[in-house]
Amino acid sequence: MVSWTPSGPGRAEPPTPPGPLTRAPLDPLPPPAVPPAPPPGGGLPLAARVVVLLVLAAGNPWVSRPLTEWRFDLSDAEGFAALVAAPGEMILSALLALRWEVRITDDRQLPFWLAQNARTLVFVLVTVWLLRRLAAAVPAPSPVHRALAVFAAPVAGGALAAAGGVVLLVLLGAGDVYGYDRPQYVRGALADGVHAGFVLGVFLAWVLPLLRPAPTGDPATVERR
Repeated sequence: MVSWTPSGPGRAEPPTPPGPLTRAPLDPLPPPAVPPAPPPGGGLPLAARVVVLLVLAAGNPWVSRPLTEWRFDLSDAEGFAALVAAPGEMILSALLALRWEVRITDDRQLPFWLAQNARTLVFVLVTVWLLRRLAAAVPAPSPVHRALAVFAAPVAGGALAAAGGVVLLVLLGAGDVYGYDRPQYVRGALADGVHAGFVLGVFLAWVLPLLRPAPTGDPATVERR
């Protein structure tokens, strides 16, 4: 027996399968925006934080005064004691080059401390800026190049800070009072700045990595710490 299928305008059409766009309702709202990941090295790297802490801790007047006395005591050592005291005197000299003062009671010392405070501030700003640029460098430098760059950052900061301090002292009209109108004193001031940067550079580049624990995690992230 043959089944009869009606034809014509009123015939029943079989249902069409749903298409790929009608199987699930469309969401009229756009997908939520995902904030981008923060760039590496956005904060201060460890070496820069150490520089700031050293200047705040050892350069403040309440600590720098006893450090000055210890430095003179070490310089008076003789014989074998002088050999042992020499590294300590070198470290104390570097820290005292970054001292600062907030309460200036003697007006005669005002130009000197203004220049010294500016010198310390320039050292911190230049050194921290260079260390931040190094931490954000892409691609990351090799360990050897990184250590050399970390060493060079405080040396450059110390030289620029010492030169700026001498210029400011001369502009304030006190260069002749403190002897900075003579070439040998200018060379001595520059040598003090480079010496401070040299000591801190050795500590940041080679001593500090030995003191902190070995980092773990993503190698790319570890390289920037």
